[in-house]
Amino acid sequence: MAQDRLIRWALSVTSLTQEQQQACLAFTALLPPAEQTRIRKFVHTVDALRSLVGQLLARLAILSFLPAGTRWAEVEIQRNDEWKPYLVSPAVPNLLFNVSHQGDWVVLLAGHAQLLGVDVARTEMTAAQKLSSYFSYFPHVFTDREWEYIRGYRKTDDEEGCAEELPTGAFHVDLAILPESQVQQLHRFHQMWALKESYIKAIGRGLDANLRHIEFSVPEGHVISLDPGHVEREITLSVDGEEKPECLLTLSYLDALHPIATCHVRAATAGPGQPAAPLAGDEDGQWFKERTWAELESSIRKVQ
Repeated sequence: MAQDRLIRWALSVTSLTQEQQQACLAFTALLPPAEQTRIRKFVHTVDALRSLVGQLLARLAILSFLPAGTRWAEVEIQRNDEWKPYLVSPAVPNLLFNVSHQGDWVVLLAGHAQLLGVDVARTEMTAAQKLSSYFSYFPHVFTDREWEYIRGYRKTDDEEGCAEELPTGAFHVDLAILPESQVQQLHRFHQMWALKESYIKAIGRGLDANLRHIEFSVPEGHVISLDPGHVEREITLSVDGEEKPECLLTLSYLDALHPIATCHVRAATAGPGQPAAPLAGDEDGQWFKERTWAELESSIRKVQ
């Protein structure tokens, strides 16, 4: 059914050449004045590109659901009080989209839904510090059960310290110098972070929400594959202790460092508390279809 179709796109901004970056930035002029101003305020080019590419992908995705011949200028997007973009015109019931960017990637999820959210994270640790110290910055983000998953369902001293001193001024820890047990904990930390973000973005809330009221569960002993071809669906969500089986949750990887989570409630479901059927992948077998700059540029020019 067309109503069940979801678009999942991903584009690596760090793969763009200097020439492609400049060509991309020229498309800033296609956005509303307020968005142009916001993008031009970014100090670092990569930050401007992440924001811009997200907006370009969103408009192209919306156009793919509209009648043939609809032009770029006919799509109007605004932001609500939570700063979340939404489609104003053309008015299409339940046509939602969500964008996320972190590290190398910009990702988009779009389709007809009651709720829809996506988040991409990068597995990293800022500053030269003990893993336990890094985790201590997030006491109100995860539940006790989620911390058990992150730490591997056991109390451990493995999180103490880095393998060696980092160079002065280092901002990100090189994962290659960490013990494997710490790397796995960082992966599980960012998997849970992406899941949390995907849900609060779907419901239109920010990180000011009480995140410990939202709990994700992965079966004990279950290992999430880092293979980009694998999509994990054995994840459950509870809010204030009540399970939400109508939420379709997925967790996958774009590459070995970037987990990506989605949260989706179909536009027509059997009602709250009713389980939803799993989603299919794209027609070419990919879960998130990687778009190239050449494809993006060509698509934009066709609808101008």
